[in-house]
Amino acid sequence: MQNKTFNKYIKFNEEDKAYLFKILDLCSKYSIQPVFYGAPIYEYALRFKPSYPNFHKEIILLANEFNIEYLNFMEENYDKSFFRDRTHMNYKGSINFTEKLIKVRADNILGNKAMMNPKNKQ
Repeated sequence: MQNKTFNKYIKFNEEDKAYLFKILDLCSKYSIQPVFYGAPIYEYALRFKPSYPNFHKEIILLANEFNIEYLNFMEENYDKSFFRDRTHMNYKGSINFTEKLIKVRADNILGNKAMMNPKNKQ
């Protein structure tokens, strides 16, 4: 996998980049289509987005360059009771989110991409 213009994306350290490219290489070698997703974050707009204003756009650029589907759940409106802290879901939240992720992936695989992005959009 070529590095292309990876540095224009999110600021990963060199070790993170190396592991990401190893994963993408393995996926390519075994004909596996990887998927990026943004997990739900409690009060995303208030707490996360101001600190990382370009995160969503940068992930989309990266996903598009490598033809990887990106599913964004970060701004989903989950109740506080689904989180153990601001960025990590608790057991109840993780079960709920996993079921939703499975449904979205199944819909996308079957060609029904109405709920999520048919092509990653900014």
